[in-house]
Amino acid sequence: MLAALGSFRAGVTAGRWPETTATIEFSRVGAHHSSKGGPTYSIDVLFSYQVNGVTYRSSRYDLEGGSSSGAEDKQAVVERLPPGARVACYYDPANPGYAALDRRFPSMMLLGLIPLFFFATGVVGLAVCVAGLFRPAPQPERAGSPRRLRPASSRLAVFAFCVGITIFWNALIVMPLDHVIRTWRHGSLDLGLTAFLVPFVLVGSG
Repeated sequence: MLAALGSFRAGVTAGRWPETTATIEFSRVGAHHSSKGGPTYSIDVLFSYQVNGVTYRSSRYDLEGGSSSGAEDKQAVVERLPPGARVACYYDPANPGYAALDRRFPSMMLLGLIPLFFFATGVVGLAVCVAGLFRPAPQPERAGSPRRLRPASSRLAVFAFCVGITIFWNALIVMPLDHVIRTWRHGSLDLGLTAFLVPFVLVGSG
């Protein structure tokens, strides 16, 4: 849990990380095989860089890490990182030993926010229920007096709530969906991620 929060913090703050020059020491496309699915590939790289006169080494190409389908796009990246090449890298000023060559926000981290949505929904629902317990009971009306019913929420409030939920929901899935589409275009298919996203896309479309 702490590692996931640390990675998410890095993804959010990496856009402000300082830049320095790194020297590539090693690079290749790593192949990984699993009994539960097809092969996946990763960008394996090792580079060195200096911060305030201290030399550090990192094997982190991007902030996402891990492996995925699509060997061609990763091979294209490795070809731009031959040993001895000097390229830009970005490091965390709070922890100079944490650096990456690509500091873009990792799209797959957005999937980790989906449980947060359900947690927030539960908290809001609980707060509404608790508020209802302390709501004063309505005063009894006199016999024969007209009774006027009022909606609990205005149409504008309901509409604003639905728009907010829709924007939040679709913002969570747009980047993972973009990742799946890009893998399709490269002639590969991540079946696990595609199947996982289908119900979320259907709900978001609805």
